[in-house]
Formats: sequence, C-alpha cells, structure tokens
Amino acid sequence: MAKILLNKENLFHNFRVISEQTGSVEKVAVVLKDNAYGHGLFEIATMAKEFGIKKAVVKSLDEALIIEKLFDDIVILAQKDVHTYSHTFHIAVNSLDAIKNLPENIKVHIKVDTGMHRNGVMPSELEEAFLGLSKKNIRITGVFTHHRSADELSTDFYWQKSVFTRVKEDVKKICEKLLLPIPAFHSCNSAALFRTSNFDEDFARVGIATYGYLDNAGIFKFPKLKPVMSLWASRLATRDLKKGQSVGYGGTFTADKDMTVSTYDLGYGDGFLRLNERNSYTTPKGYKVLGRVSMDNLSLNTKDEDVCIFDNVEILAKAKMGMYSSNEFKNISQHRAQKHFQVRDGKYLVSEDIKNCVEFKRHNLLLDPFEKGFDLILCRNVVIYFTDEAKFELYKRFFDALKPGGVLFVGGTEAILNFREIGFESYLPFFYRKPL
Repeated sequence: MAKILLNKENLFHNFRVISEQTGSVEKVAVVLKDNAYGHGLFEIATMAKEFGIKKAVVKSLDEALIIEKLFDDIVILAQKDVHTYSHTFHIAVNSLDAIKNLPENIKVHIKVDTGMHRNGVMPSELEEAFLGLSKKNIRITGVFTHHRSADELSTDFYWQKSVFTRVKEDVKKICEKLLLPIPAFHSCNSAALFRTSNFDEDFARVGIATYGYLDNAGIFKFPKLKPVMSLWASRLATRDLKKGQSVGYGGTFTADKDMTVSTYDLGYGDGFLRLNERNSYTTPKGYKVLGRVSMDNLSLNTKDEDVCIFDNVEILAKAKMGMYSSNEFKNISQHRAQKHFQVRDGKYLVSEDIKNCVEFKRHNLLLDPFEKGFDLILCRNVVIYFTDEAKFELYKRFFDALKPGGVLFVGGTEAILNFREIGFESYLPFFYRKPL
C-alpha cells in the first residue's frame, strides 16, 4: 500500500540548525498548523517534544487539543470561539473586535499589523487593546507580528523590523503605565529567522524550515536543511511491454523498445496530481511515470516491490514559487507578462500580488467541505473517471460554491450534459455559469 514516511533523523537535523540560529531550543516554537504542513500533526509534535521543543503554534483549537499534553505553550493563531481552554493555550487576538468575544481569565498574544495588512491590531490601537483585555482579566502573554517579504531581496524586511521595534518599545511603556508584566515578543518566521544575524526575541515561529524547505529562489545563503517527508508506493502488478505497445488511459505512452512495466498503488485520488500530462515525472531513483496517472494507480518502468515516488516535496512546492520557463510562457501575451510577472535569470516569476492571493491545499473533491463565493472554478482532466453519480454530486457542490455569475471551466472531454438540471447556464464551450 502507498505510504508516507517521516525521517526523524532529518527532522532532528533541521531542529539543530534552527536551535543554533535562535541560540537555544527554548526559543524555538514549531509551527504545526494545517496538519503540520501535511506531515502529520501528532507525529511531528511527538518528535518535536522528544527533541526538547516546548512551544508550538497551530491554527485552531481543535489542533491544539490534539497536542495539548506535549507542549508547555501553544499559540493558536485563528480561533474565533474559545469553547474549551487549557493553561497551555495562548489565543491570538487579531483585531480589536475579537476582544469582546473572548472569555475571561485566558492568556492571549496580540497580533500587530506592521505592514502585511491581513489582520492584527494597528500600532496606534495597542493601548486600547491592552485596556480592553485587562478589563476582562485576560493575561497578555505575547505580542507578535508577521513578515511579508522575509524571503525576498527587498528593504521591506528591515522596514517591518523597525516598525516592530517601535511596537516593542510602545508595549513596554504601556505595560509600565498599566502595571502589567512585559509579554514575550516574536516576529520571525523561518525566512526572517535566518536573515537575522543576532536573534534577540523571545522565540521564533518556525514552520517551513522545520520540514526542510526555505523558498528563497537561491537569493540568500540559508543553511542546508533536509526534507522530512517521502512518499512511497507498492507494486500491484508487473508485465513485459513489447515495443509499440501502449499503457494506461488513452495510450499516451508507447514503448519504443521491449521493457518491464509495473503498476503501483498511487494516483491522483491520493493527491498525486497528474504532473506528467506534458512531461513525464521521474522518481528520485530515475523511474519514469508512463502515461497518465490514474485515480488510484500509476505505471513505472521498474519491478521494484516498493518505490519512492518523491523524497523532496520541494518538487511540488515549486508551484508556490510561481516561476516558469520561457517555453512554458510562450502563449502568454506581452501585456500580461509585463503586468503580472518579473523576469529573473531568464525565467518568469509571478508577482507577489498574485502569489499572496493563492493558497495551496490538498482537497478531497468528494469528501472535504467547500468554501463559498468563488468567481471561477477550474476542474480539468480530473472527473473523467468518476462515476456519473459522483460527477453529478461534485458539479452540484461546485454550483453551490460559486457566487452568482461565477463560472465553472471543465476539460475538453468533460462536457456537462445535464448542466441545466444542476442549475448552470451555458456560457462558452466547456464554461458553465451560475445565473445572476
């Protein structure tokens, strides 16, 4: 069966590098949000505790409850309703409005907006926030911010650092005025930590570096980290393919010589996207994915019992970088290229304005809940192997997820014959619109 393996030795290597940068393991807070970046929340948390890390950062209360007994302090970044509480939990306050919904006698970290402009109280609102929290007997245990451009070669990083330096001074004055203890200060994510020569904050929130990845496109001399995750597949069947014979749906791969081909138990239904629609994906050991990736299997030119499909998720993370070769870019108009991309080392890098609007997530189309209010949904070359019942259910979910006037775009072989029954109207070939 297909499986994900975690390399504890590599994880501990990364923790040692991070601890050297912070000056102490006591100053490391491991970021475990979104199932530890897909690596397994409880598994990574358990190993982090074994290494000696005592602080963690999660997204939700549900995540915090899973690892509650493993850490001394857990910062919860995005919890609106605190229905269960523990002395180890520190709830992030992301706006003044959030204060009125917090229960009394809890611990919080105040998020300060120093320029990212997603959330957080403004520096000018700090005293009001302190007063509002104090009236509810809420203990302010931390003040923090988030760097928007620590992984880019720009002055933004140093500008935000200077803003947060002023914030820290203001907080100290407020605490002195209100006779409150000075909270812990933290601002560094992974990239910010390794761009800081003399780390002097109370702790750093280290996410992507924990798992072995720092996305900086070679701009900075970041330390050598090691990937923690690898994906393996098990052999289902083997056959000898003759020259001229094809394999898989559509016969998109044809053997140019006699060869051994095996089928392995991994497909796009497991989250392994059809990466080889244009160029064949090659495993770390040099085996090529032959033809189309099916929902629950793929073909490789080997008969190994178990095969490592990838041991470096940076291959998949390159999508997040948004960098494209000139060949990939040949059909993009000059106007769009100049408007939305920068040219770097002969490659096209998508602008930060667009990257900041993109969230990469694994999503089970048939089981996971959908968000609402989409303008456009693109689902191409995915549902051709779904049953008619599954297609109908999925298209209904797409319809509900779109805002009025929103558009669904499907593949050339995936025309929706019963689109009117679902509620869609025909817009263009393979485009279906939710009526206004």
